[in-house]
Amino acid sequence: MKRLRGSWLGAAGPLSIAGRAAGSMEGSTVRRLLAIGLLLTGLTFLGAWTWEQLDTRWFQETQNRRLAELQHTRSSSPKAKTSSTSSARRKEKPASTVPPRTGELIGKIDIDRVGLSAIIAEGTDNRTLRRAVGHVPSTPLPGDDGNVVLAGHRDSFFRALRTVVEGDRIELTTPGATLAYEITSIEVVGAEDTDVLWPTKEKSLTLITCYPFHYIGPAPDRYVVRARQLD
Repeated sequence: MKRLRGSWLGAAGPLSIAGRAAGSMEGSTVRRLLAIGLLLTGLTFLGAWTWEQLDTRWFQETQNRRLAELQHTRSSSPKAKTSSTSSARRKEKPASTVPPRTGELIGKIDIDRVGLSAIIAEGTDNRTLRRAVGHVPSTPLPGDDGNVVLAGHRDSFFRALRTVVEGDRIELTTPGATLAYEITSIEVVGAEDTDVLWPTKEKSLTLITCYPFHYIGPAPDRYVVRARQLD
């Protein structure tokens, strides 16, 4: 009986140890694969974020150069030289009535006091707003009569709007002119409130971004800065 009991223990013991070893190896393999998967996922997100940052910087730099070139070309053209007075320049009609295409250069916005400086491009699609401040297509272009509306992300180009105050000066630079505005009001409205897009009789500017600024996920409200064009 003792030999049988010992024989049974001797047979079962190694099998039990081998099973535990195999289970430990499988668990270790799963953990390694999980760690590799998480690492690859992190690297993928990091690579995508880095590419977006580089693309945005490239777009801003190239469009700044293009704006300067267009300004130089316009200022040195014979037509510009014949427009000697400001009143003549104001009556001058645009060279083309074709609306700008999505992503096309509109100009540049600067609010020196808060350090905001960014290229303005046509459209409010995801790609355009990632690269620049977007001009809302249904609204007038800078310099035209009515309410010019610009939109930007709260965590990029329009982050600085949280520190603007009434009376701050805004400059919009286009290929043909530099326009000055003064902030007249700041308010928070609901995301569905479209009153901010309504036309105005006077030349005005409306800047829109999501609110609250530090909200995680799609923000429920909109931060609206209104300004009037200075003569």
